[in-house]
Amino acid sequence: MKGEASAQQALDNVAYVYMGWRTSGGPWYNAVLDWIAEELGEMGFSQGMEFEGDKYWMQENIQTGRIWDPKYASLEIVGSEEDDGFDFELDAFDPTSEYYPEDITYDWIVANIGSAREAGMNERPRLASNSGFTDRPPARPEDAQGIIGELVYVGEVYRDSTGRYYWTENTGASLRGKFIFATNSRSNAYRLARQEGAIASLCSEINDYNNPIIDGEEMNPTVAKYASVPNSPPTFTNPVAFNFSPQDERYLISLTENAEEPITMRAVAIGDSLGKFPTCAINCRTILSI
Repeated sequence: MKGEASAQQALDNVAYVYMGWRTSGGPWYNAVLDWIAEELGEMGFSQGMEFEGDKYWMQENIQTGRIWDPKYASLEIVGSEEDDGFDFELDAFDPTSEYYPEDITYDWIVANIGSAREAGMNERPRLASNSGFTDRPPARPEDAQGIIGELVYVGEVYRDSTGRYYWTENTGASLRGKFIFATNSRSNAYRLARQEGAIASLCSEINDYNNPIIDGEEMNPTVAKYASVPNSPPTFTNPVAFNFSPQDERYLISLTENAEEPITMRAVAIGDSLGKFPTCAINCRTILSI
């Protein structure tokens, strides 16, 4: 990249991309491609396959699928077991959207890397990729319909020989219209939610390399893994899905075991599933350079 090889230069090179969330297409994806093109132009690259020497070009593809495009999400415990310390709000998905914090800019990232506010941006993985949405833009978070329901701890989720999914805790509970919380497999938990009519799937599955235990010490107990759930359109009829950390897991298990009344949760997930041609011709670009 430009200039000297240094930690500061490395940060300068990636800070813009880091501002938003990684999605396969959509407005932010396109904005990043435009930024890369501008950077290449400043380095002396010519735009177009026909040029000699250093060059780059945009390749546009028409894909058959849809693009998952999140804007905002939140999750909170409400009612008698309300706990503001557990609640979280995710708004740093798409810097091109009206939901993105106005004060988080490229210059702010470079100047504040390592701060608590910057670290908070990495709460974004809590919304699982391919999650359903509760509301479409331009719904405001304070006015969003959202979803609300009782939390049911289902333990571990497996598939039997007939292809149906079953759970190991609170096995007699109805899951329809509920938030379900599982610990072993986000994919199985999400499929269980769809099978049983649950409205949200919460899972704390995490790999050892994300949260290693070294000399008896857990390294990353607050990390929620960046991961996806299996899904297919239409997005607004599928459950909302959140990824949890090991610390969240312990907290929620303790809460469900000791609560005197049912635990109620509310979630908001604002976004859209961007359509097929011709809109995806704008959203499905690849930048190539030689």
